[in-house]
Amino acid sequence: MFFGVAGSLALFFSFPLWGMVGDRKGRRLMLLRATFCSGILFASYMFAPAVGVLILMRFIAGFFSGTVSPAQALVVSTTPEKHHGFALGMLSSSVWVGNAIGFVLGGFVVKYCQYNAFWDRLFHLNKESVFVKCWSYNVAFSLTMALFVIAGFITLFCVRENFVPPPPKPKTVADAGRSSAWALGGFGCSVYAILGMFLWMSFARRCDENYISLLVEVVSGLKGQAAADIAGYISGIGAVGCFIAAISVGFISDHFAPRKIIIPIAIVGFLAMLAQAFAPNSWVLGGARFMTFAVAGGLEPTVLALLSRESPPERRGTIFGLCASLRIFGLLLGTVLGWAVMRLCDRFLHEGQTICGIVVDPHGFGIRGVVFLGALAMLSLIPWVFFVERMVASRHRQLEEAGR
Repeated sequence: MFFGVAGSLALFFSFPLWGMVGDRKGRRLMLLRATFCSGILFASYMFAPAVGVLILMRFIAGFFSGTVSPAQALVVSTTPEKHHGFALGMLSSSVWVGNAIGFVLGGFVVKYCQYNAFWDRLFHLNKESVFVKCWSYNVAFSLTMALFVIAGFITLFCVRENFVPPPPKPKTVADAGRSSAWALGGFGCSVYAILGMFLWMSFARRCDENYISLLVEVVSGLKGQAAADIAGYISGIGAVGCFIAAISVGFISDHFAPRKIIIPIAIVGFLAMLAQAFAPNSWVLGGARFMTFAVAGGLEPTVLALLSRESPPERRGTIFGLCASLRIFGLLLGTVLGWAVMRLCDRFLHEGQTICGIVVDPHGFGIRGVVFLGALAMLSLIPWVFFVERMVASRHRQLEEAGR
């Protein structure tokens, strides 16, 4: 747990900082920094002498890595504004497919790439050393390094950015007297409203992410490796659904208002998450999981496309860095609130108690309650959309009045 939290905290604090640097030095440079640093630092895990050092190394690697945010800023800065939704959708789909392939490939390597006669003929290492006992994980770290370095060289030789550093803006009397309601933090209230919706969207989509294995155990009645295998299949099904949604909805977001996209997604996502919460077996759970991600996967490119259109072009690196931090915070918030739901069920429900004719299992009620919480959060995106539209319309009116 501490290993994962260390990486998440490092990413949470570093994303906005690197975003600001990217706005001044170039987004391509930040993507090169992220890919090469990720490759080198992730490979260094295999040389950690103790668990505490490994956690520290994870924090350092997390601080200097993080490829999605600079990639998004680079895509937006090199793509015509009318195609931002489609471009961000393609990028989001690539990330989901890469994650799915990575989980499968990493699991295969860890399971089958043990230290054997082939490796012994090459290296002649001490078979009793910790390095050899963790050999399959070291192979996985080495493979991660190789893939990141390849991505770095692809960015170095195949990606171009005509970046011109923005000139410093002189402060004027009008700027000094501008109302805080319009220029809060230099972005404007409409941008902060979209960022708030992005945070809530991240929470709604990911609040059950760390509990999917427990949900599979409750629904299927299986334990151990059998439940883990089913959880892996269901996660893969969700990734496929997200891949489909990110491309299709990202393309649609370039042609329709966000309200016409997000409201249907919120309704269908709410119903699909309800189906997960009350799933009687693994088949229903897998189908509902696919449907959830098949619609909810289009939320992120839609909101990011709206955000890129409403934010200053010279500060989009900072904006996308904030989005990346909010994505992590949404996951952490979901994890904490999910834990609270399960604790409340353990506290106030008792084994064998009957509610509406259903015999209570506090553990099962708690896990299903976490998914139900996500369903309610998904449905509550609807008022968020109307609030954001109101703030965006207000901004456009102020711009029109200032231009007269």
